[in-house]
Amino acid sequence: MGTQIIIISYLYNSILTGKDIMLTKQAISFGISRSVIFWSKLLVTLGYFLLVCAAGLLLMIGLGQSLFAEDQGVVSNFFIASFNMLPIVLSGFILIHALKMLKIADIYNIIIVAVIYIFFDDVLRLIFRQVNGLNELYTFAPGALLTDNLMDFMNQSVQLDYRYWVTGAVISVIALWIGAGRFTKQDMD
Repeated sequence: MGTQIIIISYLYNSILTGKDIMLTKQAISFGISRSVIFWSKLLVTLGYFLLVCAAGLLLMIGLGQSLFAEDQGVVSNFFIASFNMLPIVLSGFILIHALKMLKIADIYNIIIVAVIYIFFDDVLRLIFRQVNGLNELYTFAPGALLTDNLMDFMNQSVQLDYRYWVTGAVISVIALWIGAGRFTKQDMD
């Protein structure tokens, strides 16, 4: 489900950022700094996205409780799994925002996000399978983490894990560092 949420975040970010990106040139000519534009667009779109996600979680819990037979601990496991998934989804949203602000074409955005969030664990597993010490590096890839989270939730053995937060933080910091840095130097045409 994490990959679908990242796809939804892509669509959501495209809708909120896509139209206004053409007005950036005018905002800069009126004296608004590029840094302010980048960070304010991120905060506004992220705020709206988090509100929609919170409403979706509450709707999912409400429907699950009213339509399905109650099972002990499912809601708490669902909250833990959602909390584990949060940094990965946020890093996807931040990466998409950085790519959109840099005016990278949509098809390349989709390819970059798909490679990082779907295929990267398989690539790391293939590359490092023979190297001792690095052969478990693939477990930190977003795709592997999301799959593990789903399997743990289905087996009712989900627990809070630091790996989700480390991976989400690393992707977010790199995306923000590159995105904000390149946006401040980018030509506005």
